[in-house]
Amino acid sequence: MNTNLVQPSKQRINLSRLTEDQLIAELDNINEQANTQIERIEMQAALWRWRILWELRKRFKSDKLFGQYLSELRAERGIYIGTGSVVNREIHAGRFCEMYKI
Repeated sequence: MNTNLVQPSKQRINLSRLTEDQLIAELDNINEQANTQIERIEMQAALWRWRILWELRKRFKSDKLFGQYLSELRAERGIYIGTGSVVNREIHAGRFCEMYKI
């Protein structure tokens, strides 16, 4: 998995020299870069979540024991993991990532 994130530009911009249109264009560019980085971070977070859930699932002998473990996490630690169908889908995605070395 590629864990490299987009690095912010180190270039300094003299805002006082920009026209209003140039300033708006520059702010649009900065916004686009930020949105791109947020999307990449969200994708990486999803991949990690899938992998973690799959690794956890492999450690339990049955779906029932794993479900009990998730219930305990929700009840005792207040960790929101998602509904059963979401967790199941993410576990299968984690297995897929492992199979195809994503």
